[in-house]
Amino acid sequence: MEDYYITANQKVIDFFKGFFGTWIFMSSYFLIIIYIELNAKNKLLIFVLYLLLIIVFIVMAFKKGRRYIGIGIPSSFLFPLLILVIGELVGYLLMN
Repeated sequence: MEDYYITANQKVIDFFKGFFGTWIFMSSYFLIIIYIELNAKNKLLIFVLYLLLIIVFIVMAFKKGRRYIGIGIPSSFLFPLLILVIGELVGYLLMN
């Protein structure tokens, strides 16, 4: 398989497309859910559908050779968790 990326700039741009594109997609997706005001069963179904769509987007990005989009998508979920853990550790250390 031929490599899609020629320069490092293309890799960075695709990573940011995956990173910020996930947040844009997630925000619009959940705004639609709030607007429709679904009952509890349908909200769970919609959330599962959302997770499946994210997994499909990751797989499609890797299959098309644009792996940095595929890497940016899960990192957009892990980065806030990392910030949260660091904040909790700093708060714990400052309290003691």
